[in-house]
Amino acid sequence: MKVRNENRRQTMKKKQKFVVYLMLGSMLVTTLLTGLSIWM
Repeated sequence: MKVRNENRRQTMKKKQKFVVYLMLGSMLVTTLLTGLSIWM
């Protein structure tokens, strides 16, 4: 029972990491796009 709980916790952490990276990536892309539009 305890082992299954640990596995679930690990998958949750992986998902959270993925979401964080996704947010950072989108922020980076929007910043680049706005910077390009300003420079153009």
